[in-house]
Amino acid sequence: MEYKVDPNDPNVSTTMENGKQEWNINNVYYNELTPNSLLETLEVLDSFKRKYPNDDIIKKFETIVRNEICMMFGGSLNSE
Repeated sequence: MEYKVDPNDPNVSTTMENGKQEWNINNVYYNELTPNSLLETLEVLDSFKRKYPNDDIIKKFETIVRNEICMMFGGSLNSE
């Protein structure tokens, strides 16, 4: 599975600030963590959630991974 971002899509912002640095599309493709690797991580976490449905550590790690994906695209799970 490969995910590509169209920087010309009106729903993709390349100017939002992410922390102290200005966000741009290179943050997605030239980062140690990639959308593909994080999506694969979510697939593994889904397997663990089925096996250990009440494990808080798995739930917290899933939140961290999902938030990392959001930050790659200039957002956050906590954004309003």
